[in-house]
Amino acid sequence: MPQVQICVCVKWGRWQEEQHVDVLECEMHTTILELKQRAAEMAAAAAKEKGRPPAPPEPKPEKQEMHFMGQICDNTKQLHDYGICHDWIKQVGGFVLKPKFPA
Repeated sequence: MPQVQICVCVKWGRWQEEQHVDVLECEMHTTILELKQRAAEMAAAAAKEKGRPPAPPEPKPEKQEMHFMGQICDNTKQLHDYGICHDWIKQVGGFVLKPKFPA
């Protein structure tokens, strides 16, 4: 299965003032939940490396919202369900992982 680079922006804090952007190598059958978990791990590692406070442990990535092209992604869907399904696609941006707060 071809690899694709997914650019994910991870935001945290009440006003989502903290953020980390990373590019993850994924296969097109990677689930949104897997993408969320990997992005959260990379953001935590980068914050630690820079001596900055890490993203809070709650909510867990599976409880956070992943947005892509204006819609909230379903944890069980795969990248190809969002149109990332062609060999010529090499890199995709626009994914944002952020905490969900009650209204």
